Amino acid sequence: MDIFIGSQNIYDREGKIVACELLYRNSLLNKYDESVSSETASCTIINNIINLGLDIVTGGKIALINCDDKVLRNDIITILPRDKVVIELLETLRPTEGVIKEIKRLKDFGFKLALDDIVDLNGEDNEEYTNKAVIRGRFCELIMENIDKNKKNDAFISGLLLDINLLLGKEIDEILDEIHMSNEVDNALRGHSCLIKDVLDIAVNYSEMNKEQINNLCKKIGIDKNILYKLYLQAMVWIKNL
Repeated sequence: MDIFIGSQNIYDREGKIVACELLYRNSLLNKYDESVSSETASCTIINNIINLGLDIVTGGKIALINCDDKVLRNDIITILPRDKVVIELLETLRPTEGVIKEIKRLKDFGFKLALDDIVDLNGEDNEEYTNKAVIRGRFCELIMENIDKNKKNDAFISGLLLDINLLLGKEIDEILDEIHMSNEVDNALRGHSCLIKDVLDIAVNYSEMNKEQINNLCKKIGIDKNILYKLYLQAMVWIKNL
């Protein structure tokens, strides 16, 4: 019997693979058969996991499995190991009393839950992601202008590409081997210690308001932390004028 399971890696902020979303496939063609219901797809994946063993399918990583309202009511889910599976609630789910009851039941069983295809409160997803990348790039450029103007372009590119590995679903080293950036950008994005890496760290910590890290980094590279707010506002205004 042939068994097919698709897999999509999930990364953390450092670009490390921390989990994988398991996807229904019924052939060697890497695409979803739209004639198959989400319930059938999810139950098939679960059966395949039971037959093969979860660690063989995921390589020991956490598995995310899509669930609609019908799958939620199917006891087959409870067979899965709770410490290695996250139930991903599809965007088609409606918060009915029955759905909420089943979600609580799974939570009581010890399962972790995730929401599928979440966008921000304004309904933006890819556009918002792009805007954040451009703002971060401009912010890095403005910071670098106050330190070493010769490196401001590299700082912009580094800020822009910081999360490209998450967008493309590849390891950052693999991407950089393909696109050939300048040495400064390459080193910064690979996480090597350098001035641009410090500027990137300031931008990331500023977005997360990690004050202690910001203070330490500003002292390290010799920039007044009090100007960061003004520079960030300039970056936000700049993108609106593009």
